[in-house]
Amino acid sequence: MSQPSDMSGLARQLEANEIAAWRAIYSGPPAALATQLGFGYAEQGHTLMIWNRSARTQLFNRVIGLGVFEPAGTALIDALLARARAEHVRVLVHVAPAAAPATLGALLAERGLVPVQPWLTHYRSLGPALPAVQAPDGYRIERTALADAPTWSTTLLAAWGFASQATIGVATMPLVQDTRTICFAAIHTASGEVAGAAALYITGNVAGLYGDGVRPQHRKRGLQDALIAARLAEARRQGCALVCGQTLADHPAQHNLARAGFAVAYTRANYIVPA
Repeated sequence: MSQPSDMSGLARQLEANEIAAWRAIYSGPPAALATQLGFGYAEQGHTLMIWNRSARTQLFNRVIGLGVFEPAGTALIDALLARARAEHVRVLVHVAPAAAPATLGALLAERGLVPVQPWLTHYRSLGPALPAVQAPDGYRIERTALADAPTWSTTLLAAWGFASQATIGVATMPLVQDTRTICFAAIHTASGEVAGAAALYITGNVAGLYGDGVRPQHRKRGLQDALIAARLAEARRQGCALVCGQTLADHPAQHNLARAGFAVAYTRANYIVPA
């Protein structure tokens, strides 16, 4: 896939989808419960900050969209970092190539943040050549009904290796319940066990891949490829033009997306306050 001529416009589309998906996750639970469990979100303009003291991994503690929709001034940067300190979290700050000002990384470094491993943002169009939706032998892929949301969420958390399922589950359940989300499960036919879970989140004509996970005992059988193919087909049925996803560089997830026809749209530099 050739690089787009309007990289700034593409970045706004893809970052807007990611922001909307994570806002849906973090805005679902009642405020009192979110406070009790230590997670929440804040928005400054078009920039989203999410945090989760129960899951202090980078995935759940981030700043998304900084400088992409409007230039990130020092007041905005300082307000976000002050909120992170108030919430007692270390947030990963994404800096896309299209972010403004061009000195954004330097502004973060001046405030004590250090660069860490970058993330890749992937995209593909939904032309005629999509991978076939074909589950591996012994499995089937199906859409997840709302009634099956607890099982979907539990499967995802088990795939991610979280021990505190009840706490983190409160944050994943809203993804299933949001009307813009279409969730899929990989079912082990013989046992009926939900072996994998994945979600598709739609904003306008852009669909994003989120919540990908396969239980350890079912890995290396092609389930991730099947879940990606199912979501691409669904995105086309929903009238989407683009699909996006985010991964670490040289991660198995990157290779899964490449096999499905995705290209790297851009690499986001990442900054974080040292531990």
